[in-house]
Amino acid sequence: MSYLEEQISLEGIDQLNPPRMELVQAGTASVQAMKSRINDVAGFLVRRQQQHDRALKNTQRIFDGLLDDLHPVCNFFKEAMQGSGLPEQRIYADMDPDRSIGILNLCWHTLSFMARGNHLPMAVDRPNREPLFTGRIVAISSDFADGSQQLHSGDFHDVLQHEVASLYVPAASDEPVIMRIPHLGGEDLQFEPREAARQFLLKTVEMVCSGGAFHEKSLF
Repeated sequence: MSYLEEQISLEGIDQLNPPRMELVQAGTASVQAMKSRINDVAGFLVRRQQQHDRALKNTQRIFDGLLDDLHPVCNFFKEAMQGSGLPEQRIYADMDPDRSIGILNLCWHTLSFMARGNHLPMAVDRPNREPLFTGRIVAISSDFADGSQQLHSGDFHDVLQHEVASLYVPAASDEPVIMRIPHLGGEDLQFEPREAARQFLLKTVEMVCSGGAFHEKSLF
């Protein structure tokens, strides 16, 4: 077969089987575009997880400080109320073995402190500002000393029915920590991180102990 005949033959084959280079190039560009978009999302997820990890570290540090303050606060109350006639056993502090729940009982008031609901990145809403991703410490007005398992495995939404206040801890160590009080319309207080544990504990105690309860009324 001559060179010309060979070229004609190849052209005939090309006509029957058009080159796929354009399709390959188009496919490659599509794959690259897909990878680029996935890389953007993956990068965002990594940054969010790193931010979440920092927030959890800060949250745990503040929560540990709060737990360390429970017994001193309890002892100060005992000293202040000495000779009042109130049974001393009605003032006590306790925590579960893994230090995930702290209990403070002051006469007829019981507070439970916990760092729960932090298993994934979550944000606190702020009016007219961007949401802030934080860890969370919750103060509960209920006696969970004998039912701490409910705090671990129970429905968190049900637990929050007893919420007194929450402390939201951001990832940045130099950013103010936010205390939010639901029954005051979501009022926000801000504390320096180094003072946040003690301020949150004392503010919660002040709110709960200065309040009271009404007698129940008949439904009929």
